[in-house]
Amino acid sequence: MRMTSSCNGMGTEGVVSAMFTFSVPLSEYPNYTDSIPGGAEIILQKISPEDGHIMEGRIFYVSSKSSDDVKVTVTCYDRMAYTECEFPCTDEDFSDSEGLSVGTVLDRITQECGLHAIQFDTITVKSLDFELPKSMLSGRSCRDVLSALSQVLCGYFVYDSYFNNVYFIAFGSEEHGNLTNCTKHEKIRDTSYLMRNNVYMTDSSGNVYGGTSGGSNTITVDSQLASLALYQMLTERIGTYIYRGWDCGTAIFSGIPEVPMAVYFEDEENPRYANYYDIELSSDGIVGSIGCNAVDEGAWVYKGRTQRELEKRYSEGDTWKNVQLTKKDGIRYVYVNENGENQTYGYKVKEKGVTVYEGNEISKNTAEEITVSDDVSEVKYSIGGIMKAVLSLVWDGDVLKSYCRKILDMDGKVIHDDKEAADNE
Repeated sequence: MRMTSSCNGMGTEGVVSAMFTFSVPLSEYPNYTDSIPGGAEIILQKISPEDGHIMEGRIFYVSSKSSDDVKVTVTCYDRMAYTECEFPCTDEDFSDSEGLSVGTVLDRITQECGLHAIQFDTITVKSLDFELPKSMLSGRSCRDVLSALSQVLCGYFVYDSYFNNVYFIAFGSEEHGNLTNCTKHEKIRDTSYLMRNNVYMTDSSGNVYGGTSGGSNTITVDSQLASLALYQMLTERIGTYIYRGWDCGTAIFSGIPEVPMAVYFEDEENPRYANYYDIELSSDGIVGSIGCNAVDEGAWVYKGRTQRELEKRYSEGDTWKNVQLTKKDGIRYVYVNENGENQTYGYKVKEKGVTVYEGNEISKNTAEEITVSDDVSEVKYSIGGIMKAVLSLVWDGDVLKSYCRKILDMDGKVIHDDKEAADNE
């Protein structure tokens, strides 16, 4: 059995859900599609070995199932998965106003998703006096709405199974979390130590509400909901905040972890704040990795658990089936010829956003001798050494409004002209 959960990067936005996977013998569940229905409750409990007392428990819900010849693997999520439902609203809700208040939005999400409450820290809750427009609510999922709120409020939402609450974990607030003890563990690596004391806030119209852009000390908030009041709240809350990233590859846990966590290690006096874990549950105990997401200090890119795991598994030039991963040329398509040699094809982006496919779409005749005018109003190329093509492009700023294609033979005789063909119709 495996359980994992992680916030996104430093925890400046997002909706966190815990995932739990386990396997059962196929021989015992031959009709698993019916006997383990989607949405069914799966209760994970820790029981005292001394008296059989239930010490703690978590409820998950079946999301998907797969099987091989031996076992059935079941994937479950906590109740945060219910936020994937559509946000409840109608056109009548916006007949007297362009939006709904944050209080109304949160009440509807709470009711629709079967939650007890959605709670905020004392600093953030004072600023929840704005409206969300129809464009952010109608046709959106409750998760989309929470994600948009988390972005402008700079934090993340997480589910608490004990109280059936969703909590907003505010970035820059006092570090706190569910208490977890680790009695035995590998060496702890400190990965990041970064000060955050500048909030740069903008909206979708390009308005700047405060702060300066760029710099390794900057938290950037770009949201349709941005306002001066929210900028002032974030500046007060974040202040001079130091983010500490760390990682412990293997540890033994005293209980079932739950993000966010305050982790006590036996050889350290003070607890460490953790925002991710990846554990295995077995008869030997609860064992896995834990930490606070690392920050790429060179590019100032904040990576979550999933991205770190992908980077461990894939490197430049790796091939999976007929696809190759590259850092500069994007995805390349791979064909293995009769000699067992790889031939790769893909797309290259040239100046002004002109994209060229290197390969064969319907024949072996590829585009060659490609030239692009300085103002990108004309693109010329040859085809298989037997034809030439000229594309005349008409732009409206960065938007391509129209184009005409002229095909010529190698002597310059026009074979086809889109413009002339259109005029004759």
